[in-house]
Amino acid sequence: MQADAYSGFDRPYEPARQPGPIRGGRLLGHARRYFFELARLNKAPIGIEAVARIDALFAIERDINGAVPADRQRVRQERSKPLVDDCAE
Repeated sequence: MQADAYSGFDRPYEPARQPGPIRGGRLLGHARRYFFELARLNKAPIGIEAVARIDALFAIERDINGAVPADRQRVRQERSKPLVDDCAE
C-alpha cells in the first residue's frame, strides 16, 4: 500500500493489526519536505545531509525514467541500493 504522511493512514501499519500490518511503500518526496524545512529554516546538518541523500536517489530515478521495468530494477539494485544500505548502517 502506498500512502502519504497523513497520520490518519497510520492504523493499517500498526503491528497489532489483524490479520497483520500492511507493508507500505513510503514516498521519499513527503519525507524530503520535512528534511528540507529542517535544513532551510534551522540549517540543521542532519536535514542538509538527508536532502542530499534523497536528491541522489531522485537523480537515479530521473536517469531511468521511461526504461523497461527489468532495467529499472537492475539500476536500482546497482546504484540506489548501496545508497539506501549506507543510510541503514
